[in-house]
Amino acid sequence: MLTSKERIIEVLDSTKAGGICDDCLSEQARVSPRQQVNSICRGIEKAGKLKRHKASCQVCKKEKTLNSLMSILPRVIPNMISEPKVLSYYVQDPGAELDSKRRHILQIFNQIEKSRPLSDQRRESFSERLSRLNDAGKIPAKVVAIMRFLNNMRNIIVYENCKLEQPEINLIEAAWGIVLDWHGKFEN
Repeated sequence: MLTSKERIIEVLDSTKAGGICDDCLSEQARVSPRQQVNSICRGIEKAGKLKRHKASCQVCKKEKTLNSLMSILPRVIPNMISEPKVLSYYVQDPGAELDSKRRHILQIFNQIEKSRPLSDQRRESFSERLSRLNDAGKIPAKVVAIMRFLNNMRNIIVYENCKLEQPEINLIEAAWGIVLDWHGKFEN
């Protein structure tokens, strides 16, 4: 089960540039009272990972104080995923490496759902989409748990400035190997 902060980060992560107000964020992340959203966002802002500014909310269209994640992650070269393990890359920028893995997982979701009509799609967080695909029997529970682990590690590294030790890097690489192994079997 995700914490309130993790749900907020997931909604902000899936929000277009421009931002979302505390009220809409509270509703979409299912965090109440709304003041808890404000407190959590101010903490993320203090860590330098979120920008709060006055503008029109992209959801309710009202002029309010909005929350938007800072563009903190450099884009990783597309073939980074297919390259062999580059453990030194984690030392240089672990957030970018895990962000690359998360984007690859989202591509897997898109591949699984290629026949899903666009009209059936709605804005879902990473976790909601993963749960739905698991409930539909598209992704096995053990792979779901590993994908959640990778997403959670990415979030704490990016938004809480967590530093990785070698055993954690090894665990992430092992988890990623399981996802790629499952996906390879899924494709065949």
